[in-house]
Amino acid sequence: MDRDDDMWREMRDREVRDGTAEERERRRGPRPWHADPKLLALRAKWYAKLKKSGFNDIEMIRRDDGESFERLRGVSRHDVERTWTPATQRYFELAVQWLREIEARGAPEQRKGEAKGNLAIWALHAEMGYGLENISRKLRMGRHGCWKRMRYLKDRFAEWREAEHAARAAEEAGDEPAGVESVDAGMPS
Repeated sequence: MDRDDDMWREMRDREVRDGTAEERERRRGPRPWHADPKLLALRAKWYAKLKKSGFNDIEMIRRDDGESFERLRGVSRHDVERTWTPATQRYFELAVQWLREIEARGAPEQRKGEAKGNLAIWALHAEMGYGLENISRKLRMGRHGCWKRMRYLKDRFAEWREAEHAARAAEEAGDEPAGVESVDAGMPS
């Protein structure tokens, strides 16, 4: 009996010290709108209806507070890390620019007569942002063959980017393009 008396005494002391549940709630302040019990009940009702209809939501909801998790169902950590950056944006802008130049020249990058396939591969990569797996699936070709062609194209693209960068730097510096000699080159100053 002593133990029961101690328990009741401790609960009474805690209630005096902390106040009743209503007083604690009042001190805590109003709940945020998204933690309103009516809203949480309504959300649970509609999520249950969606689940029953066969809807598969990629948003995961915490059971304790009804909030969404930061990650989505079916999305891996690696997908989250692959974000679109300004550098990625610039890369694809240049890739499309190179594609347009190739098409305008009328002589696509050729490698052993594979010009049409190379152009299709680069178009899917530059315009759609496809990777090797999606390109090989879309064009119904082997991944290794697609990888070899893509490697070749990326090498040509890198050479083109370096040439473009050098031309732009020379233009900004006021120099003449490479391969053009100045009239005053051999004159003493």
